[in-house]
Amino acid sequence: MRSHPHHLRGFCLSGEFEENAAVRLREMCVKQIKCQPDKYSELYLGKSIVEYCEWLMLDTSWGGEIEVLLLAELCQVQISVVQIETLSILTYSPSDA
Repeated sequence: MRSHPHHLRGFCLSGEFEENAAVRLREMCVKQIKCQPDKYSELYLGKSIVEYCEWLMLDTSWGGEIEVLLLAELCQVQISVVQIETLSILTYSPSDA
Protein backbone atom coordinates (compact mmCIF):
# COMPACT_ATOMS: atom_id res chain seq x y z
CA MET A 1 0.00 0.00 0.00
CA ARG A 2 1.29 3.45 -0.87
CA SER A 3 0.37 6.82 0.55
CA HIS A 4 0.14 9.71 -1.90
CA PRO A 5 0.36 13.00 0.00
CA HIS A 6 -1.63 15.94 -1.34
CA HIS A 7 1.49 17.94 -2.13
CA LEU A 8 2.02 15.88 -5.28
CA ARG A 9 1.51 17.88 -8.45
CA GLY A 10 -1.85 17.50 -10.19
CA PHE A 11 -4.27 14.61 -10.12
CA CYS A 12 -3.46 12.64 -6.96
CA LEU A 13 -4.14 9.29 -8.60
CA SER A 14 -1.47 10.00 -11.17
CA GLY A 15 1.29 11.10 -8.83
CA GLU A 16 3.26 7.92 -9.45
CA PHE A 17 2.74 7.94 -13.21
CA GLU A 18 4.66 9.84 -15.83
CA GLU A 19 3.17 13.16 -16.88
CA ASN A 20 1.76 11.83 -20.17
CA ALA A 21 -0.08 9.07 -18.35
CA ALA A 22 -1.66 11.64 -16.04
CA VAL A 23 -2.86 13.62 -19.05
CA ARG A 24 -4.31 10.46 -20.62
CA LEU A 25 -6.19 9.62 -17.40
CA ARG A 26 -7.61 13.13 -17.28
CA GLU A 27 -8.61 12.92 -20.95
CA MET A 28 -10.35 9.59 -20.35
CA CYS A 29 -12.41 11.12 -17.55
CA VAL A 30 -13.25 14.23 -19.58
CA LYS A 31 -14.37 12.13 -22.54
CA GLN A 32 -16.71 10.06 -20.37
CA ILE A 33 -18.16 13.13 -18.68
CA LYS A 34 -18.85 14.80 -22.03
CA CYS A 35 -20.40 11.61 -23.45
CA GLN A 36 -22.89 11.32 -20.57
CA PRO A 37 -24.29 14.81 -19.96
CA ASP A 38 -27.45 13.44 -18.31
CA LYS A 39 -25.41 11.53 -15.73
CA TYR A 40 -22.80 14.25 -15.20
CA SER A 41 -25.07 17.26 -14.92
CA GLU A 42 -24.17 20.69 -13.58
CA LEU A 43 -25.92 19.74 -10.35
CA TYR A 44 -23.76 16.58 -9.99
CA LEU A 45 -20.49 18.27 -10.98
CA GLY A 46 -21.05 21.55 -9.17
CA LYS A 47 -20.33 23.55 -12.33
CA SER A 48 -21.07 23.29 -16.04
CA ILE A 49 -19.64 20.32 -17.93
CA VAL A 50 -17.41 22.65 -19.94
CA GLU A 51 -16.09 24.39 -16.81
CA TYR A 52 -15.58 21.09 -14.97
CA CYS A 53 -13.71 19.49 -17.87
CA GLU A 54 -11.50 22.56 -18.32
CA TRP A 55 -10.76 22.50 -14.58
CA LEU A 56 -10.00 18.77 -14.60
CA MET A 57 -7.47 19.17 -17.43
CA LEU A 58 -5.39 21.65 -15.39
CA ASP A 59 -2.34 19.95 -13.90
CA THR A 60 -2.97 21.89 -10.69
CA SER A 61 -6.46 20.39 -10.22
CA TRP A 62 -7.17 17.35 -8.12
CA GLY A 63 -9.62 14.69 -9.14
CA GLY A 64 -11.90 13.19 -6.55
CA GLU A 65 -14.63 10.64 -6.11
CA ILE A 66 -16.14 11.33 -9.55
CA GLU A 67 -12.84 10.50 -11.25
CA VAL A 68 -12.19 7.43 -9.06
CA LEU A 69 -15.60 6.06 -10.07
CA LEU A 70 -14.95 6.84 -13.74
CA LEU A 71 -11.54 5.16 -13.71
CA ALA A 72 -12.88 2.09 -11.90
CA GLU A 73 -15.54 1.77 -14.60
CA LEU A 74 -13.25 2.50 -17.55
CA CYS A 75 -10.44 0.21 -16.38
CA GLN A 76 -12.81 -2.43 -14.99
CA VAL A 77 -10.92 -2.58 -11.70
CA GLN A 78 -11.75 -2.11 -8.06
CA ILE A 79 -10.05 0.92 -6.53
CA SER A 80 -9.64 1.33 -2.77
CA VAL A 81 -8.85 4.72 -1.30
CA VAL A 82 -7.50 4.98 2.23
CA GLN A 83 -8.28 8.21 4.02
CA ILE A 84 -5.16 8.77 6.07
CA GLU A 85 -6.79 11.04 8.66
CA THR A 86 -9.53 8.55 9.59
CA LEU A 87 -7.98 5.30 8.30
CA SER A 88 -11.27 4.55 6.62
CA ILE A 89 -11.17 2.64 3.33
CA LEU A 90 -13.51 3.55 0.51
CA THR A 91 -13.82 0.97 -2.24
CA TYR A 92 -15.07 1.74 -5.72
CA SER A 93 -16.02 -1.00 -8.15
CA PRO A 94 -16.94 -0.77 -11.83
CA SER A 95 -20.53 -1.61 -10.92
CA ASP A 96 -20.71 1.47 -8.63
CA ALA A 97 -20.33 3.88 -11.54
